[in-house]
Amino acid sequence: EKNTLDVEVSAFEPELALFCNTTEQMYRALCLIGLDLLQPGGHIFLELHEHHAHEVLALFSTVSWKAKIVRDFDGKPRFLTAKRI
Repeated sequence: EKNTLDVEVSAFEPELALFCNTTEQMYRALCLIGLDLLQPGGHIFLELHEHHAHEVLALFSTVSWKAKIVRDFDGKPRFLTAKRI
């Protein structure tokens, strides 16, 4: 996947910010951190890889979150917005 990144991303973003062992591992951690730090009514906004958007949505589709995918200007599922309930 690293070879497919735009140079604007690969040249400026640290590798730690771009890659992890699994998508599920990274976003589940963010989901749990959000539950710990946000009060009900608080929001979390995440930029996603278009191929993993629905996997991440499934992680946030629990009784504790109201989540949805937002498409970018190209119509790709690129962002997740979730409200802590």
